[in-house]
Amino acid sequence: MPIYYHISLGDKFNVKKDFSNNLKNGKKLFFAKKNSFWYNFWKKIGKEDIKSYAEYKINIPEKLFTSSFHPKDEKILRITNTNIKEYLETENKVSKLSKLRDITFMRKNNIIGVDLNTQDVLDYPKKHKFQLGKTACEGWLYKFDDIKCVKVGFYKNGV
Repeated sequence: MPIYYHISLGDKFNVKKDFSNNLKNGKKLFFAKKNSFWYNFWKKIGKEDIKSYAEYKINIPEKLFTSSFHPKDEKILRITNTNIKEYLETENKVSKLSKLRDITFMRKNNIIGVDLNTQDVLDYPKKHKFQLGKTACEGWLYKFDDIKCVKVGFYKNGV
């Protein structure tokens, strides 16, 4: 079962309780691998700027992942070497807003999240002299069924 992490800034956020409220507002739960760019970025903001954050461990069952852009059942789209070109083509068709961050588009195509936390995504810019950027390796969900989320740490004012 793949393990990811979410950093919630501030000290009053409870992912399980507040996540369903976020969905109504079109917000997503972002996740990253431990010690990745995004994981460290949000931790640093929590420590240095906001002075508090909670760290959550997210276990996503492997059965929820797919490489298809149009799965029959609700799945998390994992970007890998086999579908990265289709991902880039989909993203390039959109001017400012990422289509795969648009919940309406995702719902219509049975995609409940996108996972860019793969080595293929990390290696793509090097192999193809393409600027994907280090910030691309993250993931997001808009639906939380069958996914276990546990608070594993809390930081407040230096502790």
